Parts: sequence; C-alpha cells; structure tokens
Amino acid sequence: MGLVLAAQTKSFRLRKQLKKIKEQQGIAKDVFLIGSTGCNTFANPESDLHHVIQNCREAKIMLLNPFAEGACLRAKSIPDPDITLEHFREQIIKSVDFLKNLKVLQKNIQLKLYEEPPLFKLLVLGDYLFMKYYHSGLNVQEMPEYIFRHSANHSSLFHPLYQVFLSKWRDPTIPEYDFDTDELVYRDNSGNEVKREGLAETTFNAACVKC
Repeated sequence: MGLVLAAQTKSFRLRKQLKKIKEQQGIAKDVFLIGSTGCNTFANPESDLHHVIQNCREAKIMLLNPFAEGACLRAKSIPDPDITLEHFREQIIKSVDFLKNLKVLQKNIQLKLYEEPPLFKLLVLGDYLFMKYYHSGLNVQEMPEYIFRHSANHSSLFHPLYQVFLSKWRDPTIPEYDFDTDELVYRDNSGNEVKREGLAETTFNAACVKC
C-alpha cells in the first residue's frame, strides 16, 4: 500500500519528528495541499509547514472558501466551544493573508477556494504524501496522520491519493484566488477566464442560512 507510518499526533516527540520530515521533503521543492483553514498547517509560526511554504519552489494550495456553506457546516460540526463560525472564518482569512504576503515577495504560490465541507487533508511533499481525515465532530488535530511513499508498486495508495489532489485542482468549478484583487477567478476546461466574483459576505450570509 505504500504506507510507511500511521501515527497519532498527540505525542510531542512524534509531532516534532513529523515536522522535521515535512521540512526535509518540502523545502526547495513543490508543495501540494488540500486543507480546511490552513491556520494550524502553515499560517501559525509553530505549524509544520510555516517555513516550508516560505522556502518551497512552488505551492498549490486549496482551502475552504470562508464565506461558503462548507466552512459553515465544518465549523458547526465541531463541538469545541472555542471553534465558532467567526473564529473558523478568521483562521482562513489569516492563512490567505499569510500567502498574500509571500506572493508580494514573488513566491510562486497559487490558491484555490472550494465550497463543500472538507473530507481529506492531503499534503504532497516530494516522494511523500500525508493524509488526515476530517471526521465530523472532531478537530482534525485529533485524527491520526497517514504517510505514504511514492513507489513503482501499483498497489501503493500514493498514486490514487495524488490523483485526488490533481482532479480537484483541475476542477474548473473551483475558482482561483487573485491575491491582487481579492477576487475569485473562474476558468473553463481550457484555462480561459470566464468570470470573476468578489469574496463577499453576502455569499457567506446566504450560505449560512442553510446551516
């Protein structure tokens, strides 16, 4: 299956080890990530990818649209009183601002914002793929992390999980975030721009009526 480690990340020693592996595999290389808020993944100074994102070759990142129904549903599914809808939204915006500051420094970073509730947290660094499951009712930090290594073995799960990322990244219904204008840019299957939308609270308010 290509699985090299399945770990509960509550241990400080193990978390430190995982962070070291991610830095070794990600710095000066490409980073592909699907997450939810990104705050505890790369925006916080102590997070695993904080230095990796700043020093990678290229980053393609997908986060929840903070004003869409998926963010609303994910926030409300976690019973922790500290994780409110407003706090969840603030975390995403903090991550976007972190990436925006890197973009100003000419870093090669692309960000897309999807709308549905998250299912998997996927991270591809070099020959390694890291995965967590967004369980309803649990903070993803409490979930185990699975690490798969690329190999020629066709039974390895590295390959289909990597295809999950590529498929989602190429989905024309998921817009790219324009760091200069704070707009969502929609493209067709050929990559041509078809429309732009502002990242507005009206979208957020309308979506949350359904929650």
